[in-house]
Amino acid sequence: MGKINLEGKTVCVTGGSRGLGLEITKELAKKGCYVHVFGRSPQPFSHKNVKYYQMDLLKERPAIAIPFDIVISNLGTSVGNKGFDEMEYKEVTDMLKLNVELHLWLLKNISYKKFVFVNSILSQQGLPGYSMYCASKSFIHTLNQSLRREGKDTIIIYPYKINTSLFSEIKDIWTLDANYVAQRLLRDIENGTREDFILWIFKPITLLSKMIPMFLQDILSRFLERVFYITKRKSE
Repeated sequence: MGKINLEGKTVCVTGGSRGLGLEITKELAKKGCYVHVFGRSPQPFSHKNVKYYQMDLLKERPAIAIPFDIVISNLGTSVGNKGFDEMEYKEVTDMLKLNVELHLWLLKNISYKKFVFVNSILSQQGLPGYSMYCASKSFIHTLNQSLRREGKDTIIIYPYKINTSLFSEIKDIWTLDANYVAQRLLRDIENGTREDFILWIFKPITLLSKMIPMFLQDILSRFLERVFYITKRKSE
């Protein structure tokens, strides 16, 4: 993939009203992009190159005829450190709708040249208390691989915990600044990077973890739970 200049590109950003999506929008505007932003909260800031659509895409599915150069699918939610048996069925389906189904709707209903998935490092490993989150992000991980091998122009990033309201129950160890992740994502797009693990150390860790026996993976998972989680699951 060759390098591209973002100036003048028409970009769609979902989840752009706060957190990482907001930082991505601000950085795109600085680059001279024409940004169409979808978010549930009121418009957080104004810019001559930014058009904001306040709507819940889980409830509204507008007809979008704009031919985008780039779609940045920044979608995801979590119910926190909660075991599968503790989750209500509606919590399961709501998470799948946002973490999986809405990505699919964008892929099938919007015109684009390049599609960017904002995923998670937890797509690489199942963790206790995050069964549905890990599973939904793993779906996007393998979907991206398949789409790329079918010839689609895709990019995917796997950030660790970002300094937003999501995952407040996980300790602030190596917590990433949202603006840093946004700038890095834009560099990935400009440089034609196919995938990016943020922090980079997680890529060799995830590769090595898949090479060890399952019982050792389970021990490692329990160790990570003790080290990183602030809250314990109620079932424990």
